[in-house]
Amino acid sequence: MKVPTDGYRQAWREQVIYANDMTEGSGASLTAIGVSPAWQVDNAADHHVYCDLKLPIDYVPLTPLLFKLVYCTAGGGGNIVFYIKVLVASHGVDLTTATSSMFTIGVGSPENIQNIAPTVTLQATELDGLIDPVELQLNVGREGAHALDTSANNAYIMKLIVEYMAYV
Repeated sequence: MKVPTDGYRQAWREQVIYANDMTEGSGASLTAIGVSPAWQVDNAADHHVYCDLKLPIDYVPLTPLLFKLVYCTAGGGGNIVFYIKVLVASHGVDLTTATSSMFTIGVGSPENIQNIAPTVTLQATELDGLIDPVELQLNVGREGAHALDTSANNAYIMKLIVEYMAYV
């Protein structure tokens, strides 16, 4: 990655991956909540979707990426265990052995209200030293069979917000 010379300011920016930009993984089905597309992930099962994101050209090296999952549920009560798996790939990286990080998020389930799960972080060390272009292959889902997933209701993945430090 090229690092700009002195004089550039830095600021947080975001890339949004909407439900329509995700692909069915295992068991998830595309539906709509209100007028927004969303992926239904059932309780008591591991259902997920896939999506890709190219690391933005204005990304500041040696800074983390923050992930915020936007979701809602079909009913209230209990906790939902969501996960985000990140495969960092670049030129010359074997996609079957590349670094993969998994973050598990336990969140209460508000009834039919859009919510943002607690932020999870991909450390900068997982992105350092890679050759452009750097791609993030993401697996986003619900681990409904997990002991901490106590919600008996379906959940809906609406979008994933990826925040990064950018040169401006």
